[in-house]
Amino acid sequence: MPNFLARLGISDAEMIAAAARDVAVHEGLKAKANEAQEHWKDIAPVFGDRDPKRAAPPQEDPGAYRDAVEVGEIQHKKGLLPRIRVFNNDYKAHWIEFGAKHMPEYAPATNTDLAMGGDGKILTTEPLVAAQAAYSAAKRHHESVKADQSASRSDRSLAAKELERARFERSQAFKAARGRRGRRR
Repeated sequence: MPNFLARLGISDAEMIAAAARDVAVHEGLKAKANEAQEHWKDIAPVFGDRDPKRAAPPQEDPGAYRDAVEVGEIQHKKGLLPRIRVFNNDYKAHWIEFGAKHMPEYAPATNTDLAMGGDGKILTTEPLVAAQAAYSAAKRHHESVKADQSASRSDRSLAAKELERARFERSQAFKAARGRRGRRR
């Protein structure tokens, strides 16, 4: 949306700073974040309610991922009101969001972003975006080769290897983006 106050000498940065100091705007953001949290929890998979179903029970409470969806505040150094974010720190979060070798891509964070009016792009760094796009393309290619009855055994093997390589590169990109802070000991 264009800044209609630019004619009066009020810049976009000044408008954003003014909104960041406004308590009513902050309370509105909190309400929207709580709405997003509830939506995310509503669509989050819980062990045993969706495919692939397993006989082995989970290592922790079946709703651990769902219950780990939180609303948090990030404090500003310049005295502005804190920014609001909705996040999930469960160790399975990236597998549930983007899929894994034996798990489909559920994408509850992406779907929540879309439901709240966002663009569905929850990855923020270019290497992660590129790695996820390469993995998605390799996965689609692998599925099409598997479905093609006329595909040779070597074509299927090559598609499977490409998918494994893309999965590995995506994992490496996640690890690099996470840094030391998110690792378990």
